[in-house]
Amino acid sequence: NITDGDPQYEIHKDVAYDFIDLPGGNDFEDAAAIFYHGSLAFRSETSRRTILRLINELSCPRFVDLNIRHPHFDFDWLDDLIGGADHLKINAGELRSVAEHTGMDPVPVQGASDEAAIRDQVAHVRERYQIGDFWITLGDQGAIHASHQGQWVSDRGQQTSNVIDTVGAGDAFAAVVIEGLIKGAEPSETLARANRFAAKVCGIRGATTDDPDFYQHGDLK
Repeated sequence: NITDGDPQYEIHKDVAYDFIDLPGGNDFEDAAAIFYHGSLAFRSETSRRTILRLINELSCPRFVDLNIRHPHFDFDWLDDLIGGADHLKINAGELRSVAEHTGMDPVPVQGASDEAAIRDQVAHVRERYQIGDFWITLGDQGAIHASHQGQWVSDRGQQTSNVIDTVGAGDAFAAVVIEGLIKGAEPSETLARANRFAAKVCGIRGATTDDPDFYQHGDLK
């Protein structure tokens, strides 16, 4: 459901992603350029066991897309869920929640774009969970990339006047970031393109469209 332009989710239990399993004897190591997983599937013992097995067996970079959606999230998962991740995609509110849950004193935040507070939270969460790069979404304020090498890139996004809803914007952002990582693009370029595609998705109803031209990249350059 959409309320005042914001998505309200009804998340059902016992669906396909609660039963992710791997057949025996799979040899997928050479085919994996990057291992992407989210947090919702972690609620299921079956899927959680599969994700943990892949974390242990794959040597490719790992990209985690964190979504804190109660009651389908448990902070006790964090060590396994994000610990040691090469890349963590997280929004500013979730970053603040994780930092405070793991012992950081609450920081007065002036808004989603308060970079001083975000820098402190990134440093705290990175040290606690040994995370590499952060990709932090700020809603209509854009996004930030904070690399493990100390580089900080901020892109204030693309303002759009035709927002229909924000469903799928986070997934759109993550998809373009992953494409950039695989292609070895500069983080500033990847961040800008991811923001533009997320804004584009906000201009359609729902997360996807049947129009194949929508997914052409010419207008993201």
